[in-house]
Amino acid sequence: MAKTDEKKRKRNKKSNKHVLDRRSTCFILLPWLLLIPLGLFLPSIVSGNSEWIESVYAKSIYPVISRILITLTSWINISIAELLIVVLIIGGTAFLLYLIIKLILCKIKFVRFLNIMLIIGIIGGAMINIFYINWGFNYFRKDISDIMGLEIKERSSEELSELCHYLSDKSKELRTQVNTNDDGVFYFEGSIYDKSEELAAAFSALAEDHDCFFAPVGKPKSPFLSELLSYAGISGIYIPFTAEANVNTHQPSLLKLSSSAHEMGHQLGFAHEDDANFIAFLCGLYSEDEDIAYSCTMLTLLECSNRLYSCDKDAYSELYSTYSDEMRLDLRDYSEYWDIYEGEVKQTVQNVNDNYLKHNQQLDGVESYGRMVDNVLAYYIAYIK
Repeated sequence: MAKTDEKKRKRNKKSNKHVLDRRSTCFILLPWLLLIPLGLFLPSIVSGNSEWIESVYAKSIYPVISRILITLTSWINISIAELLIVVLIIGGTAFLLYLIIKLILCKIKFVRFLNIMLIIGIIGGAMINIFYINWGFNYFRKDISDIMGLEIKERSSEELSELCHYLSDKSKELRTQVNTNDDGVFYFEGSIYDKSEELAAAFSALAEDHDCFFAPVGKPKSPFLSELLSYAGISGIYIPFTAEANVNTHQPSLLKLSSSAHEMGHQLGFAHEDDANFIAFLCGLYSEDEDIAYSCTMLTLLECSNRLYSCDKDAYSELYSTYSDEMRLDLRDYSEYWDIYEGEVKQTVQNVNDNYLKHNQQLDGVESYGRMVDNVLAYYIAYIK
């Protein structure tokens, strides 16, 4: 009987020691949760240091990081980021449910459950900080117009109309050189991955004239779950953790390649959406591939004509009359596609994206996509007109 009591005392002592150890671990882990507020406050901390971000991070540190990541992820044509996200969502959800069930059934001590939750929170905080180190600091570099020496100022509707007519004429000419599907709509053979060499060649040519684009680019990826991106109203997404330019390839061909160029613009280290759209315009300008040139020029025409419509509807009507029937067919097909996916999911994702952009000092939020027009106008007047 004495031996039994002694064994119970040893077991209780051991159990109490484990509880104390877990509580001690809990207190050790708590300070690491500061990684979360640190990551969330990083935009405010670095937002006033654009000179340092531009000269040190964007030109020296980021190119090394991106080159390493691109080398690791570009060897395969599937999206590694998509696989990781799917595994994380399914695995993370299953693990969390498993822990909750064990807690309810008293199969796990609450202190241990709390320690696991703390570790998950710490990992989340670390990922926020890694996001900025890997790429996010690019939100706070100089504007691309300052880097390229473009004069951004208020322009007249006549100048904007002139630019739009230039883009319309260029699109009309390119449209005669591309292939179509059975419905007569613009369609290019192969995948965006197959176009990676042509896209890279355009960026290389661009870098020869403007050395701010010297950073490496990888091959655009096509997620298997592209249609889910359509429900969210997303045409492409750049994942800094893997340095992959993911493009929604379920969308019509019209803007697939310009979406690729846009995401590759992010890959070059330009985080602002208007800058990435402007880079897509430049990619089309420097590309010798008609499909890429047409897609990028049509993206630019869409953004510029939308601006023209908002300031001079008569000028817009005159512009639209210059579009070829084939261009109008492509635009109608593109518009009808996205109409199908209008809904609450898209609105919710757009609101999240809007808040995300504003948190990273893009005060216009999702409206910033259209600010590319100022850059295109300045470039047109400086280099094309």
